[in-house]
Amino acid sequence: MGPKVRILTLKHSTLQFHPTILVPNGMKFSEEKQSLAHIFTILLYLCNPKMTERLIISTNVDLLRIDSEHIVYILADGNYSTLVATDGGEYVITMQLGQVEKIIERQLSESGVNFIRIGKSIIINKQYITYINVPQQTLVLSDGHTKCHKQTASREALKQLKALIEQ
Repeated sequence: MGPKVRILTLKHSTLQFHPTILVPNGMKFSEEKQSLAHIFTILLYLCNPKMTERLIISTNVDLLRIDSEHIVYILADGNYSTLVATDGGEYVITMQLGQVEKIIERQLSESGVNFIRIGKSIIINKQYITYINVPQQTLVLSDGHTKCHKQTASREALKQLKALIEQ
């Protein structure tokens, strides 16, 4: 039997709700602690339990909106950054890599831990690390189904990355 949720109704442009909402893991929110944000989050979870966080990068000239799990890596290019997605899409952002790094830290509370900055030029999604070769300074990122992305990095950075993954 699926999760039980009481129905929320809108009446006269005000939100009416019942004293208790039951969510899949059995947590209960008492009436005084319920807020529109909590209710909205619960409903979104029930509709899509595998919901991922979205990264939104907006500048004067462009807007990029992408699920965090679809970001393979972000590469620095002077005052620009190129975001490479799992579908092979490459998006040039008019922002330095350090600025993008701060946006990731600010917006991605849970999936943000998957992103690691390696040196001055690249941020990678550690979920896509497939191969590290320290002597050849090679890093391969892949989801196992689509394109492999081969990058180079310093030996020291790759050594530290390898140690982090092995933990």
